[in-house]
Amino acid sequence: MPVNDFDKSPFVGLREAFEIVGKASLGDAWHKSVFEKDAPNHKVVLTRLRNILRSGDVAAHWHTSDHEVSGQLQPVDVDHEYFSIRLHEDTMFHAGVNEPVLCRVHVKQLQSCLLDLDDSQPSFTSAAEQKCHEWFVDLISKTEQARLSVNETEKVAREKFQNVSGAGIKRARLAAVRQTGKHDIFRSGRAKNKPMT
Repeated sequence: MPVNDFDKSPFVGLREAFEIVGKASLGDAWHKSVFEKDAPNHKVVLTRLRNILRSGDVAAHWHTSDHEVSGQLQPVDVDHEYFSIRLHEDTMFHAGVNEPVLCRVHVKQLQSCLLDLDDSQPSFTSAAEQKCHEWFVDLISKTEQARLSVNETEKVAREKFQNVSGAGIKRARLAAVRQTGKHDIFRSGRAKNKPMT
């Protein structure tokens, strides 16, 4: 009996992807009970899976139950405020189509991404968001101005990093402020006058 292409697919559903992330993250502490929302490690594993999908480093494809609408999952989709992974239904809520959709994740890319996981790393960020962060650090470090406009700099960042969501740009900007230590650079109002010597 021939095996159909779907059986040979390098993609797995969200429940199986959650289990792969859980086993890699928790090791011997992994148990099927982690699928339950009230389990101690449920949120850790779910957040890691979501952040891996947000990174853009793992291919994932989705489709509606009637197969009329489908597409590749983008980091911007995962970063949407209404995005959610629904493990018990093996679906995710996709805000673009405003309904739960079936999603398949590339298993080899997922496993490769987990190999790169550093235990001290709290979460994955998309490569584009990391580049945006580096751009903000460079901008803040090199500017001679006492103040920068949040709206103007984020507008430039949106044009430059189109795969990064608005929330991702804000995270990148705030992380850059923390890293550079220039906490007043985006504050509104005039800069305080420095005493003349």
